[in-house]
Amino acid sequence: MPSKAPGRRVADILSAIARIGAYVEDIGGVEALLRDQYLHRDAVERQLLIIAEAASKLRGQVETVEPTIDWHAIRGMGNFIRHDYDGVEDDIIRRVLTSELEPLAVACRRLQDNFTAIG
Repeated sequence: MPSKAPGRRVADILSAIARIGAYVEDIGGVEALLRDQYLHRDAVERQLLIIAEAASKLRGQVETVEPTIDWHAIRGMGNFIRHDYDGVEDDIIRRVLTSELEPLAVACRRLQDNFTAIG
């Protein structure tokens, strides 16, 4: 269960990113995931929701430390998946998986170091 500690939230994001990577690898890559439309894609979308929720709970604690990450868009992604679930397009998922998760993971590793140093 996630804690209220920002370091724990960052760890939750990193865990979700790792799970997404495992799901994508398990099914044979991003394109295979997008063709699947079932189990693996559902799992990836669930992890994207976890990332969005953790980012929401980090509001005000990460934006100035990691300003290159579009935290607003990450939070918005969760709302989009929840409320427009039938409108989640392949191109959006593809872009997130291929271009946005790795920079987020790098930023979260720096955040984790920062929060660990703070206490």
